Amino acid sequence: MTISLLDVMYVPEITKNLLSMGALDEKGIAFTGSGGQQQFYKDGDLVGSSTKRGKLYILDGITTVNPDAHLVREAAHTSIEDELLGCGFVEPSSLLDARPLERILLHCDKPPATLYEWHVALGHQSLAYMRKMSQRVTGMENINFDSIMPACEGCAKGKLTRPSFPESTTKQAEKLALVHSDYAGPFPTVSRAGFRYYLTFLDDYTGMCWVYPKADKSADSTCATFKQWEAMVNRQSGKRVLTLRTDGGSEYLGSFSVHCKLTGISRQITVRYTPEQNGKAERLNRTLMEKVRSILFGAKLPAHLWADLVNVACYLKNISPYKDHEKVPLEAWTGSPVDVAHLRSIGSRVWAFIPSQERNKLEPKAKEMTLIGYSHLTKAYLLWDSTTNKLELNHQIKIIQDPAQPKLPLELATVPGFPPGFYRTTARRTVDYRHIR
Repeated sequence: MTISLLDVMYVPEITKNLLSMGALDEKGIAFTGSGGQQQFYKDGDLVGSSTKRGKLYILDGITTVNPDAHLVREAAHTSIEDELLGCGFVEPSSLLDARPLERILLHCDKPPATLYEWHVALGHQSLAYMRKMSQRVTGMENINFDSIMPACEGCAKGKLTRPSFPESTTKQAEKLALVHSDYAGPFPTVSRAGFRYYLTFLDDYTGMCWVYPKADKSADSTCATFKQWEAMVNRQSGKRVLTLRTDGGSEYLGSFSVHCKLTGISRQITVRYTPEQNGKAERLNRTLMEKVRSILFGAKLPAHLWADLVNVACYLKNISPYKDHEKVPLEAWTGSPVDVAHLRSIGSRVWAFIPSQERNKLEPKAKEMTLIGYSHLTKAYLLWDSTTNKLELNHQIKIIQDPAQPKLPLELATVPGFPPGFYRTTARRTVDYRHIR
């Protein structure tokens, strides 16, 4: 006899399957038994049994996984909004196993093929960093770096050109020895979920960063978020935060200062109007916002998605090269190799598969949505429904339109009168000039 369990929750951290007696009772299952044995009945028919071991009853039989199961369902008490907090995901340590799980559980056609498509999939990453990244992760083996990359409208509109903050010459020797933190905001557009700021934490040694969209930046709210983040990273790394570098804003005072004193965290507070003293946090905010703007403009997405995009920007930053470490931050933090074969262009319009349990025989098998990120809890793509303004998770999608399609072809001739690196683009009778970096 085979029993199929529907609407179950997949929790990677749990090593045993748990079956709720209360949930079975709600489904009309009756229980009877004694002496360490228990039987389950449905409409008078025996459908299963269990044997007592210790304090628990173990279901008799063999557990198998349905290959058609879609690991995309949420627990009733866990919202997608909760999942998105921190580095694009809640638990970065379980994001990647030693096996490339994304290749097993994520199904999407049209992987990035050209240099420009990879540029967009990586959040408008520079060519130099793409070269470095291809040597430190798997999944980028077939990129032709000698090909010409078309001009990118998203980069032209979304990236800054101001000088960088000076590099620090002090290098840390272990995780959490020095953590940088900063706020960005308030943003002129309230996010889809009601956020106006975001809070970042950056580990100086590995380069691993975390981002938390916030509705406000009060000291109590900041302290609560910090405690949540601190507990997570302490458990993941086996170490504790030693020193925290921030500016002197009121959000890092009050209850926040009290917590740091009680837990023995040393504080480094920068002087007012000297952001260069917290240069790494400032550079992180700049990098995240450059990616967010480039995605917004390149894919022509609405501005209220900025908080959702800052999460995926943080994830892409964590799988990109970090100057102070030979490994990308996510691998340096988790110790697991990083595979990027699952990446697609953020902002792509996609067909999202609808499970048979959620439709009748006459309803469509897919609906149109927009790809805006990734989920690690269910190894799924994070999709936005423009009609409902809500997010959904799905591991099976088909791309309709990829924003990484250049609108203007390139002529491979240097433009007279322009320095090297400028090329002429043509479309019908129009001529435009773009700088290729």
